[in-house]
Amino acid sequence: MSYEIGELAEKELVEIFEKNKLTAIKIPLSGRSQLLPDIIVPRRGILYGFEVKAVRDKDRASFSGKGFDNLLDWLVILRKEGIPAKAYLAVKLGNTWYFVEIDKRTKEVKIPSDEMIDLDEMLRILKGRKKRKKVDCTVRIMGSKEDAYKLLKIIRDCLEKKGYIVKTTELEVYKDKKTREEIDRKRTRIYINLKKK
Repeated sequence: MSYEIGELAEKELVEIFEKNKLTAIKIPLSGRSQLLPDIIVPRRGILYGFEVKAVRDKDRASFSGKGFDNLLDWLVILRKEGIPAKAYLAVKLGNTWYFVEIDKRTKEVKIPSDEMIDLDEMLRILKGRKKRKKVDCTVRIMGSKEDAYKLLKIIRDCLEKKGYIVKTTELEVYKDKKTREEIDRKRTRIYINLKKK
């Protein structure tokens, strides 16, 4: 990453943070014998440090410890002093921003990866909103129709109170699974699919 490309990416990220009503402090000449990140965002008693990287004309990137060692040193020093801090590698890959939280155990960061979050998720974290958890779950209820419907109501009420969207699919049950000829009218199977609102 050339100095100019990196500088432009840092300025862009600061502008994004500021447009979202966050205080963002760009550290001039960070990384040059200074144990400081490129950008610091103080938020709700926590200092968030960002080491910014920009990658053009590629759909993936990886960074070893040398690419973010100043950020790690900064994080370790603050934590030793009891100052709450978090460190993120902020990577602009093409036109898209990705963020990976790092700590002293981090040896390498790869983009894309399961650990990365997008810009919207990073802004949610900085604004104090809980990180969205992806839900990919299906629950099956099978038994007598009367019991299955009672259980479905309990599950649906509980999950909807917690903010989930509940979709159900009901399928027939056969008296004999092998022949699949006669439907058992007293039994049912219901699949519950969950999504977060």
